Amino acid sequence: MIFIDPNGESITPVLEKQERVGGKIIYNYKFDAKITIYTTSKGANATAVKDKVLSMLTSSFEGKFDTKYSSYNFRAGDIEITVASSMDEVDDDAHLVTIVDNVTGKNAKGGEAGGIAKLFGKIAYVEKGSIDGMAEGAVHELGHNFGLEHTWEDEFEGNDDNPENHMSYSSGATEFSGEQLHRIITNQHRLNEGANKEEYNDSDYDYTSRTTQGKPYRNVSKGDIIPKR
Repeated sequence: MIFIDPNGESITPVLEKQERVGGKIIYNYKFDAKITIYTTSKGANATAVKDKVLSMLTSSFEGKFDTKYSSYNFRAGDIEITVASSMDEVDDDAHLVTIVDNVTGKNAKGGEAGGIAKLFGKIAYVEKGSIDGMAEGAVHELGHNFGLEHTWEDEFEGNDDNPENHMSYSSGATEFSGEQLHRIITNQHRLNEGANKEEYNDSDYDYTSRTTQGKPYRNVSKGDIIPKR
């Protein structure tokens, strides 16, 4: 397994500057994050996944969003990603994205699931695969944890047909939209809800009707605490 752990708070929006320019209020935000990666999968390249996730988040936190009376500028702030040598280095309050051998169940479009995450939650699962695939899956599932829905489910029409958006199902996605970054800061009071471990129960394993459902990986039995430490 690979555990991607935004240490404590997975993402912290920070208001750097606020000023009035003409008839608008300008808000300048940065996004800070601390992430630790731990792997027990034979042959998994945690360092390569770390580098890819860092690159994707750094570029994807750049954006702009305008309303009639205000304007928001976003940038990547302090994003620190390290590789842990053991799960002992992962705190109980850490946010966990777990890359596992297999994710079962169907995705939101009825195809085979490649990941599962809870809106505003602190735990998500991504299926093991290529470096690019694991990193892209991690950013997509982190998007759900940040409170973002799929592009065809949210109210932002400009995202619907954009294959470059992380919340689509397209490979090679590169961005969050300005509307999505604004959504993250407006919901920042809900970021990092819940715990990063849970008891699996066949009858109630339902993250959200808008993302995948089912066992997160093989060899999980009812009553198991996951991820196993």
